[in-house]
Formats: sequence, structure tokens, C-alpha cells
Amino acid sequence: MGSGLLSINEAAKAVGGITGGRSPHQSCIRRWILRGARGHKLAATLVGGRYFVSRIDLIKFLNAPPAPPDRPSQSAAAISGILGKPWGNQPNTVCPNPRAAANAPEPGGQAVNTTREAAAG
Repeated sequence: MGSGLLSINEAAKAVGGITGGRSPHQSCIRRWILRGARGHKLAATLVGGRYFVSRIDLIKFLNAPPAPPDRPSQSAAAISGILGKPWGNQPNTVCPNPRAAANAPEPGGQAVNTTREAAAG
């Protein structure tokens, strides 16, 4: 197998060979070209109304790390609008663990233990 151009059908079969898994359907390859996946689009060349993909571009696409989302999803934005506050996977910068917040040392003092074990003992 060379590094030439692959038709959509050949690209689908090549994905199975590259990944060692099942080959995706041709429509999946077309979707990767037109809409992308994980924040990346599969580079392709349109020749006579048919798409062709280079083997190198296919390998780069399959090995590309997921791109970080540049904006919240539409559903998260809609729910945030209804609630009037951010909703979804928002980083909790105050204190990620409520138990850690309860046991956090007071400024200039000792840590306060408010767990059940401390209350029982």
C-alpha cells in the first residue's frame, strides 16, 4: 500500500487496517470530511464530484488529539440561560471537594475535622 490517494471506500477499509478495529461505513468517512470529528476535519480532494483522501492525511486525522471545545454546547448554553447561571462542566475553582472545604484550615488556625468519625470520637 502506497501513500497515494484513496477513494472513500478505500479510506474506510484502510481505517480498519490502521486501527486494527472495524472499518467505518463510507458515510462516516464523508462526515469526517464535511463536518469533522473531535474538532478536526479530514483533509480530502474533490475530483470529478468524488472525494479522495491521502493515506498520510488519514493517519494524521486518526492520531490527532481531541480539540478542546471553544464554546459550551448549545444545550449547556440554553440551560445556563434558563437558570441564569453557568451550567455544565464548569471548573470549580473555589474548592473541588466539599469535604475538603469543611476540613480546610481556618486562616492562622488548625484544620477543623467535621467528619462523622470526629463527631463520634
